[in-house]
Amino acid sequence: MTTMMIFLLMSLLPTLTVSLPLRNPSQSACSTPDFSNYTAYPYCDPSLPTSSRVSSLVSLLTLTEKISLLSQDTSGDDAAIPRLGIQRLPFGEALHGDVASCVDAGVCPTSFPHALSLAATFNRSLWHSIGEAIGVEARALNNLGAESADLGLKVSGLMLWTPNLNPYRDPRWGRGHETPGEDPYLSGEYGVEYITGLQGNDPKYLRAASIVKHAFDYDVEGNYETSRTAFDANVSSADDQTNYFDPPFKAIVSSRANASGLMCSYNAINGVPSCMNGDKNNGVVRDQWGLGEEGIIVSDCGAIGDEASTAYIEANFGGSVTAQAAQGILGGCDYNCGHFYAEHLADSVKNADLAEDDVDMAVSRLLNKAFELGLFDQIEGVPFANYGEEKLGTAEHAGLALSGSTQASVLLKNEGSTLPLEASAKVAVIGPHFNSSLDLLSNYRGDSDDVENHTPLLGLTSRGNVVAHAAGCALNGDDTSGYDEAVKAAGEADVAVVFLGLHPQWFDDVPVDDSSEGKKVRSEVTSYQHDICARYPAALVALY
Repeated sequence: MTTMMIFLLMSLLPTLTVSLPLRNPSQSACSTPDFSNYTAYPYCDPSLPTSSRVSSLVSLLTLTEKISLLSQDTSGDDAAIPRLGIQRLPFGEALHGDVASCVDAGVCPTSFPHALSLAATFNRSLWHSIGEAIGVEARALNNLGAESADLGLKVSGLMLWTPNLNPYRDPRWGRGHETPGEDPYLSGEYGVEYITGLQGNDPKYLRAASIVKHAFDYDVEGNYETSRTAFDANVSSADDQTNYFDPPFKAIVSSRANASGLMCSYNAINGVPSCMNGDKNNGVVRDQWGLGEEGIIVSDCGAIGDEASTAYIEANFGGSVTAQAAQGILGGCDYNCGHFYAEHLADSVKNADLAEDDVDMAVSRLLNKAFELGLFDQIEGVPFANYGEEKLGTAEHAGLALSGSTQASVLLKNEGSTLPLEASAKVAVIGPHFNSSLDLLSNYRGDSDDVENHTPLLGLTSRGNVVAHAAGCALNGDDTSGYDEAVKAAGEADVAVVFLGLHPQWFDDVPVDDSSEGKKVRSEVTSYQHDICARYPAALVALY
């Protein structure tokens, strides 16, 4: 029989006197009667301009309290500033759905196809609708106090580190599936639609805030001669500013999308750490592109203290940790995901490495976003504050996810018009992903009862024509003991549907082939998966 192959790419007040409601845990105490006296607490007055409210609040804070807003939580307290009832800023992840726990059995965030798949649809309205759905669910999850345990967050976020618009320049990059792909124009257009959907169009409030990552020149993970935290990207101005790396970020900072901010990356760029690069962050992003003083820049987690930053400080500031923290603030990085600001920034001010006014500027930018999210207003005045379980995992959102998956599937080959299959065809389900569920999702995924209880095998079995199944081989490694079982299963069927792909852990570490001399970074499935596929007389191959 002729071999038939089909490739499918899927792929103010003491804390004790402040009573906060169980819902809306990110809301400040401005929404309680204790702070209804706007003369005493003008930052709680929704009739004032946001800039005036921010200035009022910053003027009440001690340096220690200011720094607590600029740093990842290290105390375990629910509130950042208990005496004023100010909660921690609600950061989170949402690359293809909100990274959060289910709030009840079957009440979970919707998981959508990852960005690389969605980009393959070339469908602007789909990108916008999915961004909108993720923003709606982010509000509901935050209102309900859903946890984001995988990220170590007590409450699912509203200031979301999404999307990832790094051009997928090198296919060996293990996190490329987080991005819309290698084309900078397509990436920018995807970002514009996704962000405008996510943030919403309310004239006063953001539904959620989009903080786009990773700025700039970042597509290194691990298993190279260097790592992402020590890498120095030597990039020409033509490649960087005009042709390739910058355009997606410039597009989303512009008035077309008005992204809330950027996340600066681990690496250095031409010798200067991204998170300390004031010429780029302040001079280009804020002044030229238009992020301005209302947009925020946050560090990737640990970037202020990583190898690239430390090497730069050792070479230029004698290794001073107070100078290192100061250079983050002066370089335009308002928020440190990590503990470096918390540990050293107060001494930076004391040592005159920077002025407290510089700290005030960073705090003001962050608080501005919190006000735009309505976190300092009465709940009844914020249009999204009553979103609840009815907004999670809806039929509409599930339909969007299905539509996205269907449109994203790319038929690469259909020899002999193998598709569509005859309804009566007997099917063998084979391959290392034949019974996978969560492993088929991209990284940064939320909990999902729906996905966890569905696999390719279960789906095909429900059609009534599966006669055999076997893995054949593993996703990685050289174990061939399952070959015979898989070949036997295929022999009982008219067609073998083979599910191949990469191991989900490879988003952290680029796949490495240890079978040859030295280490060879690869971007394809193992030779054993190719071999198992070649043994079948008729095969449909799905690549994940």
